[in-house]
Order: sequence, then C-alpha cells, then structure tokens
Amino acid sequence: MSIQFGIRLPPCEPVRTIADAAARVEAAGFDSVWVPDSQLLWRDAWVTLSAVALATTRIKIGIGVTTPITRHPTVTACAITSLNELANGRALLGIGQGDSSVRLIGVRPSRLAEMRDTIRLIRTLSAGQWIDYAGRQRRLKSAEGRTTAPPIYLSASGPKMLQVAGELADGAILLAGIDRDNVDYAINNVRTGAERAGRKLSDLDIMLGAYCYVGADWRDARKLARPYAALFSMHWPEVLKAVGIPVPEPRPMPDLYPDVNHCEDWDRAVAATDWVPDDVLDLFCAKYTLMGTAREIVQKLELVLDRGITHFYLLGFKSYELPTDVANLFAQQVIPYFRSKR
Repeated sequence: MSIQFGIRLPPCEPVRTIADAAARVEAAGFDSVWVPDSQLLWRDAWVTLSAVALATTRIKIGIGVTTPITRHPTVTACAITSLNELANGRALLGIGQGDSSVRLIGVRPSRLAEMRDTIRLIRTLSAGQWIDYAGRQRRLKSAEGRTTAPPIYLSASGPKMLQVAGELADGAILLAGIDRDNVDYAINNVRTGAERAGRKLSDLDIMLGAYCYVGADWRDARKLARPYAALFSMHWPEVLKAVGIPVPEPRPMPDLYPDVNHCEDWDRAVAATDWVPDDVLDLFCAKYTLMGTAREIVQKLELVLDRGITHFYLLGFKSYELPTDVANLFAQQVIPYFRSKR
C-alpha cells in the first residue's frame, strides 16, 4: 500500500475559513483532513466537517477525534452516517477516550469497555443493522438500506487500547512519536489485538501522528515544542525515560488557560516551560516531532515506513492557528518524494 498523508485543521477560525483551508489542502495533494472535537476550544467539529465536505471532492474527511463521553454513541452514529452521505462516502470516524473535551469540564475519560461497546454500537447502527440497546431492538433510520459503516479509527497510546484498535477498529491513530522503539511498541500491541481477533496488521490503516515544522531554521523553532516536552515530563516521565530522554524536575508554572498544550498564548506557554533544558528539548524534538528540512523529514519518515505505517498525520504546534505553512511546505517538498516512489 502506498503511503498516505493527512493533516489536522483545528476549527479555530470561522467555519467557511476552515472549509477553504481544506480545499487548499486537497489541491496540495493531501489524502485526508481531520477536524478535532473539543467544544470549549473550537467551533463545532460536525458543522465544520459538513462545510469541508461541500468544499472538497476527493480528500477523505475525518473527525479527529470525538469521544463517547461528550457525544453519545448513537448521536455519533447518526452524525457520521449523515456526513458520509454528504461527502459521497469520504467520511472517517476518529474516536478516543477524550482529552481536552472531557478534562476541561471535569469529566473522566472513557474506559476500555466503553470504547469497545462504542465501536461495536456505532459500526452496527451506521451499517443499517438493528441492535439490542436499552432492552429493545433499535436501529438508525437514516442508515436504512446501507450495508457498510464508515471506517472507524481509534486513537490509542496505552497497550490495552492499542490492542482494542487492532481487534476492532479499521484504523489506528498513533501519537507515539517517531522513535523506532516507540513505534515498534505501539505497532506490536496493535498486531497483538489484530491477531487475537483473527485479523492481520495489514487489515488496518495505521496512522502515525506527529507535530511538524518544515524549514532550515527548525533549530530556532524548537521552542515551539517546549510545552509538549514539559507536558510529557509532568505526566508521562516513564515514557521519556524509556527512550533515553532525561526527565527534568518540573517547576511551578502560572495558570495557562486552558492548559499547557492548548494554551491560548503559545509564547506564554513557551516562556512558562523554560525549565525544560535545551538538551532535553533537542532529544524530545528528535524522537517525538517532525522538525527539520524536507530532506531530514523524509529521512525520519523512511526510518519507520517498514514498521507497518500506512498513513502519516501532521499536526501544527499551535491550537488556534491553521498549519498553513506546514501544509504548503510539506506538500511542495516532502509529499512529491513519496509519490515518485509509488
């Protein structure tokens, strides 16, 4: 399978602006565009995706990702079915346990069993089938006459959730960084789940996501990644240690609204996390981000292509700016290299 490229467009601007940006991304040669779902941070994801569907003709469009905590699975089944109808079969459903959408309202993320039930329920309903729910047989009227569901992608990081992705999902969204050891760890867990269900790894679309910056000045731009390095140091120090990154001692920080990795003032977040030393930041950027010249990024991607990755997923560092420069430079300087190898 040839490698595909996707990009996240946070709905941080008016809906029509996001739709126009998606049209440009499509024209530039990307294969998929993803709109995240976090109600306090951005415009509504489903409304935005509807506009994206009308503004594009070829590119796959996905919600990346929603959660069964803030949107009931029956609601999501109806939404993805309607979007798929509007987009002529181009819709992709990304789901996950919940990050900012649940944390910022003081609600817990979904649990493993809930994710299993969610995948099964949405797939059954959106394929036009009846399901036993709340003591009665139910169906999704808008899916009547359909026989297949839009592809479901599970965003996963822990071993058990990665295995659920391999077992039940059509695709897995991995935010494991680009270090080979981390990628291998994630892929092996997905494969374990797939084999347990009688499937093969090749049955899934394996998406590897990474925050990206393209340019010869990338060393000067490393500071963009400092809040993420701080976040890992505070919440997942064992992950950094596992790939040989020293964990700095966190220092008290001012209240960054709404949190460190979605801060509305990114310069303030960078300044507040200056306790992350430059050598640690260098290692973090090398192992968890795609930062470099186009040639350097190509080399990084080629290191993990043989691991079973079928889809790369690019994210900008800032939550409230469209990744326009990254999209343009990546499309002009990186994607053509991989297209020429088809």
